[in-house]
Amino acid sequence: LGNATDDYIGSDTINQGFYAYNADNFDEGGNGYGSTPPAVGVKFLNSKINCFVSYSNGNNYNGAPQNADEMHNYLNSLWRDGVAITRGGNGRNSGGSATKIMFTGNPATSTGWTELGPPAQLFGDRRVIASIPYFSLLSGEKKTHSLAISFGENSTATAVAAAFPNLQSAWNIAQQQWDSNQVVVPSYKSGNCTLITNLDKVTTQNDRQLLIYPNPSSGMLFIETNEIPLGRFVRIYNSTGAIISELPISAQKMRLNFSELPQGIYVVQVGGKSEKVLLIKK
Repeated sequence: LGNATDDYIGSDTINQGFYAYNADNFDEGGNGYGSTPPAVGVKFLNSKINCFVSYSNGNNYNGAPQNADEMHNYLNSLWRDGVAITRGGNGRNSGGSATKIMFTGNPATSTGWTELGPPAQLFGDRRVIASIPYFSLLSGEKKTHSLAISFGENSTATAVAAAFPNLQSAWNIAQQQWDSNQVVVPSYKSGNCTLITNLDKVTTQNDRQLLIYPNPSSGMLFIETNEIPLGRFVRIYNSTGAIISELPISAQKMRLNFSELPQGIYVVQVGGKSEKVLLIKK
């Protein structure tokens, strides 16, 4: 978050999210935000947080995972060496009960377990791992997880974590829009959220059943699909999530003219698949 060396992290089990905020009210350095730094976080829209762990670079019990066993420990809310995380302090032998989710308090109101303490933790370059409950898949079965990557800022308050309530508000808007749309493709962008491509777009060129090119485009766009039936629609969304064009699929290879649209990022949705396209005017 800006200057990466002076951050704290936390989790919000009501909103099913986790976040980072500045450990003091001024974010130093060339990459810092200066006064009134924001908070940034990730919210699960259709899943629940099962485990949330903060770790650091290095070779200590809370260092970066070096192998599958250590990663598996973190995913199950254990330290690298397999010792249970306990509530309070930095989560190591704190005298509290074993817990799966770290730093569940509210730093804006100084309530509950946070890195602000007591006792206050040393700030630094935070790394986190969050996991959802275990599930299994049958052959050919899919499970989609939707996330809201959001930020909050408060330009009038200087207290530590003053931006966190605004991050929670952004999460609430994202959840309301996701609940009302019931979509599993990124066809909208909520306020203070970032639009990203579905994870199922990470595939090889030969395996892809939807091709959209060239990207970036200067105005002409080609769409090829060997899966979507004719008669379905190609929908184009702008960066605010509004539909600006809807065309029936008339062939497995189509040509679209983007030249009259303003320069920017658009989402092209074909059936249940979508991709971002960058339009650059020469």
